[in-house]
This record gives sequence, structure tokens and C-alpha cells, in this order.
Amino acid sequence: MRRFSLRYGALIGIVSLSLRVAQAQTPSRGALSDGEALASPFIAVAEHLRPTVVSISVQKGRDTDAPEYFWDPQRGSIKRYRSAPPQFGSGVILSADGHVLTNNHVIDRASTIRVTLSDNTEYNARVVGQDPETDIALIRLVVNGRLKEDQVAPMGDSDALRVGEWVVAIGNPFGFQRTVSVGVVSAKGRLLEEIEGGTPSFQDFIQTDASINPGNSGGPLANLKGQVVGINTAYRPSGVGVGFAIPINLASKVARELRETGHVVRGFLGVHPQELRADLAEAKGVEPGRGILVGDVQGGSPADQGGVQRGDVILEVGGKRVRDVVGYLRIVADLRPGARTPLGILRDGRPMTLSCVIRIRPTSKDREETAPVPGFSREKPWMGLIVHDRKTIEARRANDEAEEGVVVTYIAPGSVSEEKGIGLGDAILEVEGIKVSTVTDYQSLSQKFEGSSRPVLVLIRKKGEVVTTFVAMKDRN
Repeated sequence: MRRFSLRYGALIGIVSLSLRVAQAQTPSRGALSDGEALASPFIAVAEHLRPTVVSISVQKGRDTDAPEYFWDPQRGSIKRYRSAPPQFGSGVILSADGHVLTNNHVIDRASTIRVTLSDNTEYNARVVGQDPETDIALIRLVVNGRLKEDQVAPMGDSDALRVGEWVVAIGNPFGFQRTVSVGVVSAKGRLLEEIEGGTPSFQDFIQTDASINPGNSGGPLANLKGQVVGINTAYRPSGVGVGFAIPINLASKVARELRETGHVVRGFLGVHPQELRADLAEAKGVEPGRGILVGDVQGGSPADQGGVQRGDVILEVGGKRVRDVVGYLRIVADLRPGARTPLGILRDGRPMTLSCVIRIRPTSKDREETAPVPGFSREKPWMGLIVHDRKTIEARRANDEAEEGVVVTYIAPGSVSEEKGIGLGDAILEVEGIKVSTVTDYQSLSQKFEGSSRPVLVLIRKKGEVVTTFVAMKDRN
């Protein structure tokens, strides 16, 4: 080791001497001037928005399994707590009177909320209103007087965002204050099936590859004008460069209602909407992207009372054209409760107009008990499926809660059914609009539609779920 050190030292001496000779022969140069340096637009955005971003520390109930000590990133020290460790998130200041926009999951069930501003001043905060349906919450700082105007974030237009546009995410990931990350808008209008901590009913996420991590939630996603265009909300732990933000147009609208009334009132129809993708559109005989498919209708809901049925295609609501599920949910949410609203639908290829009286969307996801599910079996499985009547041992092993239809007890590997996501224990309720109550029903219908030149529409209820879903399946034989 000593020999290596000596030789290494000698080498350094030779290099140093060479460098001194080179420096003597070459005129020294200073750092590049501001004009010569490569300008970064992100510097201005970060400096402009940092004063508007806050760190939120939330105290919730003590978890008995939690450790005795925790790292407090705000103070840079280890602390002992007597209740649950605080949880950290981000927020953005909306007004000089101390209103702060954040995610509902950041402050939900909080006993105390502490907010730290960019100048390290700290305030307690109280909840103004929460909206789990969009995962938006509004809190207000307990502060005397008004904040500085440069601490109020400027709002942009999320509808004007384009895929590929540069965006900047600012927040407090892992407790590191006002961290800046940069990326582009990867996609718009994303829907996420499941989000840890709660999946919002109303989704229209902006996807970005700007790094979003735990603690970023509630912080701003900004454009290069320094305007907030989204509220950072979710990330994918298993994926790098996949984060999601709530469009600011939606977040601002919710925040206004929360500020005015403390809650959000939305219209309610009682339809479980399904995206009308190419195979389903072909099965229904309509153009893809024209309307949404009714996967289920809640009993006793305005849609049920207005005559809407499973399998209907809703083309218009209140005179507004429906193109996809996100658009449908927006239109219905904006309807005034108590108003009679016309629905333009397509049923069995025939256009019809129904009329429904809109109600207030319930805050809890109340669902009525829905009916049962049977099962079926045969030597040559149609679409790769074997099913049994629901009272059989095989069916009960797969799904002992099924109450209508037949229960799937086998899916052939590589079959159409596997590709469509049908799983063990799922219940098949209808085939081409015809109710399936027994294995005999299913066998009769499978023989009738076997070899069909177009996709066959099958209504299923996924195991453990309440709502029903349509699947378009085309036999390969």
C-alpha cells in the first residue's frame, strides 16, 4: 500500500509540473460571462415559483407499530415522537390571505397541519374544504395580515398544454425542501385504475417524466412561463419517469367551490361508464370515440328511473356531445341537480332520447346489492373459458360471493379471454344482451355465437366488484 502511495504521489507531482508549464504557456481565462453561458429557462421558472411553494407537515393518529424515532427533514435532526410520525407533502399558495391548494390525501384525517413557507416562517393551518373525488383540498394559514404578492402563484391554462411541452415540478420529495425537477408533458387525459391512498372518481391526469416522488404531492407543475398548470399527485413506484398531476383548470374550479361553500356539488346520473374502444364499438355498430358504453346502471338512480339500460351507448348529455369517459364525467358533474336533462342514446342500433332528473352526487359510494352469478363447463372451452353454476363446489371455490350469472373456473393460457383480462371467479351475466343464469344458458349462447364474424359482447362482473363491465370477444376458430 505504501509503495502504491509513493508512486501515486510521484505521478501527481509530474502531472502538476506539466500543468504549471502549460498554464505558463497559455493565457488564463475567466468564467464564461452571462452572455456566453448557455441560458436555461428553468432557472427563471424556479426562482419565480419557489416563494409560492410550501412544505406541509401533517400529524395523524399514532400507529402503534411505528418506530419511536423519526428523521425530521425540516430541522435536519432525529426526533422522538409521542404520536404518529408526521407526514410531509407540498402545497401552492393561491391567495395573499393564506389559502393553499394541496392534495386531499396529504391532509386527510389530520389532527394538526403545519405549513413552512420558502422564507422558513411557519404557520398552523386549518382545513377549508376537501374533495376526495378529485383528491383536491384547500387549507388556510392561520396568519395575521396578508402574504406578499410574489408568494401567490400565477395560474396557467392546463387545457392549452401540449404533449412534448417542457414542464417543471417543484415540491418537497422525501422532505428535501423546494426541489426542482424538469421534464415534458408525456400525455394528457390519463386514467389510473388504482392509486395507493385512494383513487379519485374524477380523473384527467397530466402525465410527465419530471421526477415526482413521495412529498411532491400537492406541489405545482409549471410551464416555462412560470404558471402553474397542474398539481402533482401520484407517481409509479415501479416506473422511472412516470408521474401524474391534476390539471390546474380542474383543481382551480374545485378550489373555488371549496372556498365558497366548503364542499363541491356535482350532478349524478348513476351510470357506470365504459370507454367505447375499437372492439366494443365494432360490437355495438358505432364509431370509436363516439359516446360511452353503459356498463351498469345503479338501481333507483336518475338513469335507472329515466330508462337507461346496460348496453346503451350515450351520445349526448344535455345537448353536449360525449366523446369519452372523462368528457362524460365532466358534463354530468357540471349539471344542476334537480334539472331535467335529455340523454341522446343508441340502443340496438336505434337512436333514442331519454329524460332524467339529475340528483346531487352522493359523497359516499353507496351501491345497492346486485343480483347473483352461476357457472359453466364443456370439453371445448368457448373463448378459452370453462364456467360452472354458482352453487357448485368449483364455483364456490372460485367465488363464493357470486349472486348471478355463471362463474369462471378456468381460463386457457393465451386465449382471447385471458387477453381481455377475464379472471378466475369473474361472473358472466349476459352474452349479446341475453341473460345468462345457468350453464345451460351459457352453452346454448356459446353455440349460437361460436364462429361469429364480429366481436361478441359479453357482460361480466369482476370478482369482488359491484359494477359490471362489457367485454368484446372474437372467436379465433
